[in-house]
Amino acid sequence: MKKLAYALIALFTLSAAVKAEETSDNPEVKRFAIEAGLGINLYLPFSQLRASYRLPYNDNRWDINLSHSIGAATSSFLYVSSLGTKYYFADNNPKPGEFTFQPFLSGAIGAAYRFKDPKDIMPILGGLIWPTILLGIGTDIHIVDNFQLSGALYTGHPIFFRPELNLKVRF
Repeated sequence: MKKLAYALIALFTLSAAVKAEETSDNPEVKRFAIEAGLGINLYLPFSQLRASYRLPYNDNRWDINLSHSIGAATSSFLYVSSLGTKYYFADNNPKPGEFTFQPFLSGAIGAAYRFKDPKDIMPILGGLIWPTILLGIGTDIHIVDNFQLSGALYTGHPIFFRPELNLKVRF
């Protein structure tokens, strides 16, 4: 678990240490994105919404994102909220009409919590709010114009296996 935490800290440190020079104010670069998708937390299905912002550094390869997922659990709902970052290995501004893969590494920290009933205001007490650390690898597939398909496989604590598939819109 310590190694996982150290890897996540290193990923965030590297993102902060990126050269603080803007590449260019290219109006073609789409900075904001919204993703909606489905996945599985080990064996429990979930739906997710993620908002991200492309940082104007290092050839637009870094982005930061906020994510929230709602998953089915036995007699309650499992929520995971996180703040994360992605580093894309390829220039992340595909040309219109080109079919491109954009592989990435991703890391996120957040919280997982469960409610007794969807109408409850407070989460169940007794250790059911816990920190979450996720590390993953995936790819964005440029489909058409501002639409992309994003797939990833995450691992971490307390979720050991979390594949997801999202539809992304850039603007």
